[in-house]
Formats: sequence, C-alpha cells, structure tokens
Amino acid sequence: MDKPLYSTISVVLTTYNRKQVLEKALKAYFQQNYPLDQIEIVIADDGSTDGTDNFMAEIQKSSPLRIKYLRQKNQGISFARNLGIKNAQNQIIFLSDDDIIPEANLIKEHMLWHNLYPKREEAILGYFTWSPEVKIDDFMRWCENGGPLFQYHLIEGKTEVDCRFFYGGNISLKTDFLQENLFDQNFYFGFDDFEIGYRLAQKGLRIFYNKKALGYHYKSITYAEVKKRFQVIGKAAWLLHQKWPSTKEIVKVRNIWILRAAKIVAGLLYPLARILKWRKVIYHFKYQNRLSQNLARSYKQAQIESRRAS
Repeated sequence: MDKPLYSTISVVLTTYNRKQVLEKALKAYFQQNYPLDQIEIVIADDGSTDGTDNFMAEIQKSSPLRIKYLRQKNQGISFARNLGIKNAQNQIIFLSDDDIIPEANLIKEHMLWHNLYPKREEAILGYFTWSPEVKIDDFMRWCENGGPLFQYHLIEGKTEVDCRFFYGGNISLKTDFLQENLFDQNFYFGFDDFEIGYRLAQKGLRIFYNKKALGYHYKSITYAEVKKRFQVIGKAAWLLHQKWPSTKEIVKVRNIWILRAAKIVAGLLYPLARILKWRKVIYHFKYQNRLSQNLARSYKQAQIESRRAS
C-alpha cells in the first residue's frame, strides 16, 4: 500500500477561560482513531485567568500525544489563531475551538480527504452540530437551520462549497498555505473566518465538505447572547466592506427602516403564521428581524466613527 502524501496534523485550538470544556475536548482528541504520534495539539490561550495555565501544565504530563501550550495577553481570536498557526509543525493544520468535541473519526476523516484532495490550496470542511449532551431549545435549533450561526443546511449533499463556509470550528488546510496567509488581526470579533476564506479564495482556495468529519458543539446559547454579539459585529461588517467592497453583495446589511417595516408586516402575519406553521415568518418575527436591526445599528455606528476619525 502506498504511503499517503499527508500523514501528520496539527490541531490548533483557541481558548479563553473555559478550562473545563477544554479538558473535555482534549480527552476526545486522546481517543482519536488515528495514530496519536501523528497528531500534535497547539493550544493558543488568549489570556485566560481561570487557571488554564495550571491545568495545561498538569494534562501535558499525562497526554498520549504532543501538546504545545502558548499563551498571550487577551487580544482576540485572530491573534490567538495566528499564534497557534505560526507554531504548528505538521503537514496539515486543523482549526477548531475549545468547545468543539471531536467524534473519534474526525482526524481520520480530515486526513483521508486531504489525500483525496492533495493540492496546496485544497481545504477540508467538517461538520458540527449541537452536542447531544446539551439541551437544545427552539432558538438554538433555528441558529443552525437558517439562523445566524451556521448554514450547513444549505450545503447538504454538496462536496465543494464556497468561501462563506470557511468555518473555523472544523476546517483543515495545508500548513504552508495557511502559514503564508494568516488571519487578519484587525478583525477582533466577527467575520474573521469569512475574511480569510474570501481572501484565500482569491488565491485559489477550494473547500471540500466531508460531513463524516464530525464534531459536537458543547455549548448552550441564548437569544440574549446572540443579540449582544450582533450589537458589536456591525463594526466587523463595516471593516470587511471597506477592505473588500465586493463582499457587500454577500454580507448584506439591510436598511434599518426597511427592517422596521418588515417587522410590522411580520407582526401582522404572525398569528396566521403560527396556525399555518410558516416557519420563515415565525422566526423572522421572533428572532431574525431584531438581530438584523442590531447589526444595522452597529454597522451605522461604525460608519459614523470612521467618518469622524477621517
């Protein structure tokens, strides 16, 4: 049997004040159905204050695979990811987060597909969904089925996807390609994944989707938390549009007055929508419109601040 072109992988995990969840993720990597001596884990700690450093010192002593622990002051996820990427030594870099728990075949599936798609610019996207250990409510269910978090339902049955699906929670790339094209550190929160995916697409990036590379999102999320996110990511959307004007056709920020009018219409239709189970109208009224208004307001504020600065 021919030796595979790619056999070693660096798992780059960012973390911040979640040592209990990080421990759960690490123990799942210890159980991978792939030679553990071909895996290294690079932990990029974005300035945790919960004792993550002490926890890492202990777990490194008993780890069945090589772990590098890197720590920086709190600067945001893009800085942390770049720290991990720069220090990765294996042929493939797998990007994920501390709250994504890998299924036992995740690494195996990523490596299998990198050997099916061996070109430098070819990346592999895996799938993740809510952990079965997490109680899922109506809002969380919507978040990954038409909501603002992940859009896997749009690529069901597809093998190749576009840069919108550069999801940093479960994606792997050739190390040299990624190390030459790091995350833009101006993106502190929001659209950091999209920006690098869009930029790499200009350099030939192709993303292939392997649903068997499965991870579980071990986290509960509330509407209040997502609403708070949307109050700040408008700034990132503004930055994205200034850097890449053509992305305005992909990442659309609606006019606030149009959104307010749409909410009135959806409100009028809502009683009938509940009876007839018009999910699109129901979720637009309950969640989507208000989140879109928060995004539009924060985007407008970023515009104003930019003009004042100039």
